[in-house]
Amino acid sequence: MLDPRLLTHEALIKTICSETHHVDLCLSTLKSDPLSFTTDCLGLTKITINATTKTSDDITNYVKRLYCDAKAGRTKSAIADCVELYKDVKDQFGNAVKDLNAGDDAGANANVSAALTDGETCKDGFDEAGAGLPGGLQTLGVHFLDLCSVVLSMINHLK
Repeated sequence: MLDPRLLTHEALIKTICSETHHVDLCLSTLKSDPLSFTTDCLGLTKITINATTKTSDDITNYVKRLYCDAKAGRTKSAIADCVELYKDVKDQFGNAVKDLNAGDDAGANANVSAALTDGETCKDGFDEAGAGLPGGLQTLGVHFLDLCSVVLSMINHLK
């Protein structure tokens, strides 16, 4: 683990993001939040969780709009499942932050992993229904899953 006291905030962000699979996404997420330049590794992880939570809220709102417009059937059922899954995601991220505050990196990792799985399950529900994933949901979903990956890398970096 690197000693963050030896790095500027800019260098800390670059170092942490360089250890993720989505460097550009990590950098843009952190650089878009001014608090990133005044915090440590744990704070950067929480900032990324907050950004991921916002994306999950965007997905929830998008899916709710889809539900209102959908006709009865397997696709509507898949949409309803997504709404429930993303409600769980919000709780999982809240629990992940609580875990991080308590120093329970493993618990945080488990909660973020569960959130990532729920995002994938939402996508899979459309495949199983024989419906294509709506374009907006595809875009938001990929962004969400990539952010989850960044958060997991950052949590592993805390160890």
